[in-house]
Amino acid sequence: MKRSRIGQRPSDRKQRGAMMGLDDEQGEAPRRMPEYEQAEPPRRMPPVEPPRPPFRRAGAKKSGPMRSLFIAALVLAAAAAGAMLAFSGNIFALRVDHVEVQLGETIATAAPGETLDVAYAGGLICKRIVYKGLYRLFAPSSAVCMIEGVEQSANRFNEDLVPLLVPEQQLDYRLVITGGEQQNLGSVGIRLTMTAADWIARSEQVSEPSAQVVCLEKAIALDPDSQDARVALGRLYEGRGERAKAAQEYEAVVKINPDHAGAIRSLVRFYEGDRTKTARLIELYDRLARIDTGAADGLYFKAGELARKNGQTQSAIEMYRKALDANRGHIAARQQLIKLYDARKEWNRAAGNTVVLLEFEPKNADLRLFLSQMYMNMNNFDAALREAGQAARLRPGDAAVLLHQGMLAEKAKKPKDAIGFYKEALKIDKRNHAVCNNLAMLLEKQGNRKEAITWYRQAVALSPSNIGYHINLADAYEKNGQFKEAAAAYEALVARDKKNKKAWEALAVLQERAKNPHKALAAYQALSGLEPKNTVWLLKTAGLYEQTGNVAKARDTYKAVLDINPQHAQARKKYVELSKKMIMQ
Repeated sequence: MKRSRIGQRPSDRKQRGAMMGLDDEQGEAPRRMPEYEQAEPPRRMPPVEPPRPPFRRAGAKKSGPMRSLFIAALVLAAAAAGAMLAFSGNIFALRVDHVEVQLGETIATAAPGETLDVAYAGGLICKRIVYKGLYRLFAPSSAVCMIEGVEQSANRFNEDLVPLLVPEQQLDYRLVITGGEQQNLGSVGIRLTMTAADWIARSEQVSEPSAQVVCLEKAIALDPDSQDARVALGRLYEGRGERAKAAQEYEAVVKINPDHAGAIRSLVRFYEGDRTKTARLIELYDRLARIDTGAADGLYFKAGELARKNGQTQSAIEMYRKALDANRGHIAARQQLIKLYDARKEWNRAAGNTVVLLEFEPKNADLRLFLSQMYMNMNNFDAALREAGQAARLRPGDAAVLLHQGMLAEKAKKPKDAIGFYKEALKIDKRNHAVCNNLAMLLEKQGNRKEAITWYRQAVALSPSNIGYHINLADAYEKNGQFKEAAAAYEALVARDKKNKKAWEALAVLQERAKNPHKALAAYQALSGLEPKNTVWLLKTAGLYEQTGNVAKARDTYKAVLDINPQHAQARKKYVELSKKMIMQ
């Protein structure tokens, strides 16, 4: 049996053949009866009723089986109509079949209720929505497709929707399709997946610092060794004034990559001026210098300066030498290195570096003088005199240079040359007390004490506060037998320096020689005041008390000696003797 086509009733198909029992009346040939009907025996008909409209009873006789077929056909037609109604309901219902999206280079589909994993870097482009039924061909214009909660995403087909999302706040979204009157036609889940690189990229897209911090912290959580994330986070912390947190991130970067110049520079900027970070800062200068070779000499010099000021002499020397290895002409580094070598009495090294400096400044008289001094310290007097002579030619008529030449000649055991240099210096600078004193000392050594005293007096007059000049003058007077003048010189000295024990002792001795017991007593009393337990001064004082007739003071002073040393025989003897004398009086 053939199927009825859509929109065709079963009865229409039957009419395409001969009509049951009606064809004969229209003059058509009677249809052939089936064999099973021809074999059936004739049945008796009921009595004939009164005439009715004409029709063939012979045909009615054959309608029983055909009626059954007709009823069956009606049942089939009803079933087909029901099916058609049900099918037409599916055809005309507005429902979403699936959503077609582009994820990176891939086209993917998702039916309502399913979830798409969307890589942040790949993007999310909604290509189209495929509906069911007839709407597959005729999509409704009133439908709206958007990411739930993101109004800007509505019906933005063929555009990347990821930039509209806020992953630092949430990663799960829904793509919702609605019809007229907000009819929910279906939704697809979106699960945003982020890599460390994605979080870094996101941090560059947002403008709010707090959001940037969140993004970078998430990037570091995914990849703790991400240098880019840590540097960016350090910059953010730095911008917010959170220097400790910024330094922590930069230190982490340097730990991951010891040669990360940017992080090292940031740490250097943080630690400069912080005394607690001195050692670390020296390390960073050293490391950065190895990376940035163009600035190595300056960085090594900074490290050297920091070490020197912190008392780390050896470290400072190493840094200065590295600076000079990077740049032989770094004058400041070489000067500091020379000073450190000089302080450590490594004069050979100091001299060697001074020679190099002279290559750059050959007409620097001060360098020549310094080099001369280094040679003198090494007892290389010929070389010292040679360099001093160079300095004198560069700076003619300079008393300081002539003084230096005189000292060198004196040490080189060339006294006549030394005296000549000193006198030449005094012609230029008559008020140079140092030259006067040195000349006087040299003349005295040469046995010319009388002329020496003249220059000592000149030195004292030019610089009365210089104790050494007073001592030299007083000593020269004393050695020349001029005790009165010597005592006067010592008195002038102790007037300026009341705690000068040697001057007080020399004055006391001179006063005794000059037969001035009262002045000698005053000098010994001053010495006893400076050294109360020195029995020598006490015995001298007691003897002078006795000599001047003050027996009681003398006895008490001897008692003081016995208090210090009960076994002192001389003091005990004198104490007993003076006690008896006082009783006899």
